[in-house]
Amino acid sequence: MNTTYPLPLDERLMEEAMRAANEDGVTLDALLSGLISDGMARRDALQALKMRARRGDPALALAILDRVPDVAPNENDAPVARR
Repeated sequence: MNTTYPLPLDERLMEEAMRAANEDGVTLDALLSGLISDGMARRDALQALKMRARRGDPALALAILDRVPDVAPNENDAPVARR
């Protein structure tokens, strides 16, 4: 089922969207539809993670981590870069 929806966009955003659609060789409708679809998929994934987080038990997780032996890293281990 296809539904139309009037979507007012800021002029600058519309120009960027039209340029992106042209670069990708797709129609503006196809670009916006794809972006909305991607955004909805990301939203669904985030909602699923939030649901899983609500079921989590921080005390249990910390208890598991407390059982990890406190040993020095292997000399071949590389440090993890922090963002």
